[in-house]
Amino acid sequence: TRELVAGAREVADRHRASSLHWLFHTAAESEMLADHGMLSRVGCQFHWSNPGYRDFDDFVGTFKSNKRNSIRRERRRVRDAGVDFEVLEGESVTPELWDAFYRFYRATIRAHGGIPYLTRDFFHAVGRTMATYVRLIVGREGREPVAMALCFRGGDTLYGRYWGGRPDIRDLHFETCYYTPIEYCIARGISRCEAGAQGEHKIARGFAPVQTHSSHWLRDAGFRRAVADFLAREQNHVEYYMDELNEHSPFRRRDMPSLGTVE
Repeated sequence: TRELVAGAREVADRHRASSLHWLFHTAAESEMLADHGMLSRVGCQFHWSNPGYRDFDDFVGTFKSNKRNSIRRERRRVRDAGVDFEVLEGESVTPELWDAFYRFYRATIRAHGGIPYLTRDFFHAVGRTMATYVRLIVGREGREPVAMALCFRGGDTLYGRYWGGRPDIRDLHFETCYYTPIEYCIARGISRCEAGAQGEHKIARGFAPVQTHSSHWLRDAGFRRAVADFLAREQNHVEYYMDELNEHSPFRRRDMPSLGTVE
């Protein structure tokens, strides 16, 4: 690992790169990279963990009663709207479904003012070259897809990344991006679900704040000093933020998951 880091610095120097970045590594790797002159950054994501739930009811049974009832209402609204869900794996995701997913992806981008940097061809290429890892959450009203979420299975983790759905169906987002993936993880014995960045609303759905790590090398000395000062102050804020979020956990105290940092 140390040789790879040194090699990356050599490449950066050869090309006069302005910066070099490592993302989502472990806490131990953060210390090692700091020894190589990298600035360490701490962030926060929201992860769901599976200590061995029997089924979804077993999972929500660990919630406080008001939070448990809220989740059951949200799931019931989607069912009452006539939407059924399935999780498709690998080659069962057809080209037609990739086209449908791309339309949902573009609709989500339009609704939230993002940049549609992924193309239709990209998603089809994912289907061809990464079929082993692809998990596509599909919600249908009859035969018509009304919501989709793209996930990837990696070892003991399900990674959720992009989604889209009809805006007129209440709570469709929660079912598509959280509840169906969690149910899938429980059924397959997957130990963790990462539902992407941001979103304090994930706390009420069983996701806990987790500390993440990244490291950064900056060529310009003045810029580096300014960033180093910011990162020191930001870390204090992130730690306070995570402590505050944990005060809003939906779990009964004895059932709170033991998360905190990505190892």
